[in-house]
Amino acid sequence: MRIIQDPAIDTLLSRYILSNKNNTEPNGYRVVIYMGRERNARDEAKRIQSEFMVLYPNIPSYLDFQLPNTFTVKVGNFRNKTEGTKLFLQLDKKYPNAFLGPTFIDFST
Repeated sequence: MRIIQDPAIDTLLSRYILSNKNNTEPNGYRVVIYMGRERNARDEAKRIQSEFMVLYPNIPSYLDFQLPNTFTVKVGNFRNKTEGTKLFLQLDKKYPNAFLGPTFIDFST
């Protein structure tokens, strides 16, 4: 089978891929189950992440630090808000301060 196409299609596809590599806009969603700025925020974030990993071993979790002193635990990798809302509704009882937030996700891995 032989496909005949205009060479400009390959050029356009390459440009599209390169332009998206440098994209810094959020492309997905995660549920934030903890956000803390207290003195013991790092320890609390680690505790909550460990607890989550035991309860939900198949859902990825991430511990993030943002300056000046904010630790967050985010869970899941969702392409859109609808997908993330399903997990958010499950976690809402256990983590009452949880919310669904936009974030950058590397879906290539």
